[in-house]
Amino acid sequence: MPSTAEREREGTRNAQHYGEGEGVSQKNICHRDGFLLSIRLSHMRHLNPRITKLARSMRNVPSATEHKLWQFLRNRQVDGLKFVRQEPVGPFIADFVCRSFKLVIEVDGPTHDEPGAADYDARRSAFLMGQGYRVLRFSNEQVLGDLGPVLEVIKEAATRPHPPHDATRHGSPPSPAAR
Repeated sequence: MPSTAEREREGTRNAQHYGEGEGVSQKNICHRDGFLLSIRLSHMRHLNPRITKLARSMRNVPSATEHKLWQFLRNRQVDGLKFVRQEPVGPFIADFVCRSFKLVIEVDGPTHDEPGAADYDARRSAFLMGQGYRVLRFSNEQVLGDLGPVLEVIKEAATRPHPPHDATRHGSPPSPAAR
């Protein structure tokens, strides 16, 4: 029968092999006969302390747009939905997340218009959708202008089932690739 230390070393090797820290964690259960059972647990919270620290610092210094939207999303003010902000999701940090409805809200400011940003946003959305999340994108202008329609879209998204791979930029024309 393997010792506890041997089982722990094997669990660490398995976790490294399966990519722990990339949305997969390893849970080892010692069976009563001494056999080690390993279960891969897919989860959204990132295990990288650097990402977690960055998310915390981003929470402390929100953009004006994020701050305004947060004033309406916090404390379950939108149909009782529980949102968190600047939340690590896999290797990314989402602006706002409602875990119970698998909903991610992104506020796209000027940095999203920079070269390469569209590709990064597409990879990020693809990852989130692969994890079962619906991604809603709003521009700064939408949030700072008339917030009512933005909140209505969020409410609607939480109440209807979402099709797989639904990343929608509300109020913006489709990207050239989608035309």
